[in-house]
Amino acid sequence: MLAQHIGASFVPLLAEQLNRTSALTVKVAEQGELLREGEVVLVPVEHEVVITAEGYISLRPARESLHLPSIDHVMEMAAGRYGKQGGAIIFSGMGGDAMAGCAAMAEAGAPVWVQQAESCVVSTMVDGAKLAGVVSCEADAEQLADHITAYLEGQGGDVENNAIGTE
Repeated sequence: MLAQHIGASFVPLLAEQLNRTSALTVKVAEQGELLREGEVVLVPVEHEVVITAEGYISLRPARESLHLPSIDHVMEMAAGRYGKQGGAIIFSGMGGDAMAGCAAMAEAGAPVWVQQAESCVVSTMVDGAKLAGVVSCEADAEQLADHITAYLEGQGGDVENNAIGTE
């Protein structure tokens, strides 16, 4: 799942643009849709996404929040549903949204990867994850893309002992 703080009208456009450059299918979450391997599901701004025990998407109106969609909510839900089979990558961003989610992922035994602060436009989210001590991999965006591709193809090995570096 991909959660990003952008305007609601930009979510379908983001899915379209990512589909042009990704080997994965990228789409906006829909009610009752089954999550599938090889797909990236974008969290709509006006809804909260819940993943059922069977792996189906349930959408409900978003609660009032400073950040929509709530990255913390998405990560906490994924950590609870997938445990150490889950994971998170935090890219450039500002604010505290994602800090509780990073902690939940790490507590579940899932890896938390972050973009190198020096390569971020704004590094507040990355810095928070690093300060919390939950980061298992830090690299620039291109290296993270290469690493996740290798990891998904089964060539990445143990993310705690990756070739990119840990902090």
